Amino acid sequence: MELITYNREVIVSERLEDSIYFEPDTAILIETYRANLEAVGRRLAANPALGVHLRAYAAPFDTAADRLLVSQARANFSRNYFIQNFGISPDRITSEFFGSTRTPAYVTGDWASYRCVEFIIYHK
Repeated sequence: MELITYNREVIVSERLEDSIYFEPDTAILIETYRANLEAVGRRLAANPALGVHLRAYAAPFDTAADRLLVSQARANFSRNYFIQNFGISPDRITSEFFGSTRTPAYVTGDWASYRCVEFIIYHK
């Protein structure tokens, strides 16, 4: 369990270690990570009392505005995937997108690990 702060509220959450990763400078999912996205979707669908908070990032290339836009597109991709493929209500999905102003929780040392969306599952 992890305590996170979201909109100044402390939320008790479970942290999934399976983030999803994207092609450079896009919101195109690297297919090997679709299983992670599906696992989160199934968990949300099976547990209506759960919500998910998305944290989206980008590698530190291009302009700050470009990095912010690509991280926003990655968060939107994930949000829309849960809504369209699992029928998750939009009010159960929140998101933040950081560009490269913050570092993801699981950085491996290469820039590819910055092209991600992290999932934080919480009890509503």
